[in-house]
Amino acid sequence: MTIKIKPSHKGLLHKKLGVPQGDPIPVAKLEKAAHSKSPALRKEAQFALNARMWPKK
Repeated sequence: MTIKIKPSHKGLLHKKLGVPQGDPIPVAKLEKAAHSKSPALRKEAQFALNARMWPKK
């Protein structure tokens, strides 16, 4: 299964959370972002949290 992310959206969560591209985003930051006032940030953070549970190749 492949997830297709728009090129304009790649790295957006890293930028919003202030984490350098290529570094993993700490779970604590994702949890805090999942309760943000911004609906877009909440959605992106929840997706990232869910994707952590997917099987790795």
